[in-house]
Amino acid sequence: MVGLFPKLVVSASMAAGVGLFAGAPALAASLQGASTTGNILVYCSNGTNTFLCDNSNLGTALQGDLTAPGGNVELFADSETAPGLAKFLSGTYSTLTGTLNGQAIEFRSLVKSDWTAQFTQAWLTDVAAQNGISSILTGNFLSEAVGYFTSNTTEANAALARLSDPNVAFVNQDLVSGMISVGLAGHMDVTSIVSGLIATSKTLTNIQKTQYSNVIKALGTQGVKLQASELVKVLYDGQETVRYGGQGIASGQVEAGDGKSHNGTYLVQFQGKLPEPPAATPEPSLMVGLAAVGSWVALKRRQNRA
Repeated sequence: MVGLFPKLVVSASMAAGVGLFAGAPALAASLQGASTTGNILVYCSNGTNTFLCDNSNLGTALQGDLTAPGGNVELFADSETAPGLAKFLSGTYSTLTGTLNGQAIEFRSLVKSDWTAQFTQAWLTDVAAQNGISSILTGNFLSEAVGYFTSNTTEANAALARLSDPNVAFVNQDLVSGMISVGLAGHMDVTSIVSGLIATSKTLTNIQKTQYSNVIKALGTQGVKLQASELVKVLYDGQETVRYGGQGIASGQVEAGDGKSHNGTYLVQFQGKLPEPPAATPEPSLMVGLAAVGSWVALKRRQNRA
């Protein structure tokens, strides 16, 4: 959509009202009035690194786009702790809420009850397709993967909790198409994370560990990097959906603390609503002209009567 409405002029009052900015690829609205609940972390950005900052920077951290993702807010920030796991199992989640072009929108971290067998299989199948490995993650391999994640062991639940703490980087809406774009900050390559889970697993058999590790090694020799974002629940326009991505885009930055997180951005998009255009009102000059015409007609009538 580059080049659309190149002469469109946005007044300062309009920009302040809905948070407009002329960024690539099109004129867009960003999240306004952001607020959070639960255990969250806010990351600011200097363009090279993301770094923890005060929660008062929430609004600024979310003002990026795909070309410059900026900071992010991590929901369910205690996901990798014992108290956090207990919250995950009990159904306690964190939220990020705000308005997008006047429409309320809410983002939530996932909880254990979201991970049904049906959803888990659909997610694995979809992410495999986005990574181009559908022919591998099928049959018994897929069944075993679903069985692992839904086994309700402490190990599996901890892995699900780790997948359920999204880092929301930006929330924008194209003012022409209405398309909503959400950026999720994550890892460009999750191969080492998956390999680590397999190697340290206490529930997988040694045969399974060897099989899975050999598959990952084979993919590596083919230049395949596993990609997957964390998952986020979105409440918008009366609908509740779970969003995620399987194809990362280099963010050009890393988290200052570990030197590797936030180096990828996963873009998820869905159709949003645009407000109804305001009713047309006559220009003041037109009103003056009409009044003048009316006065002239009235004068002519009086002259004719005379």
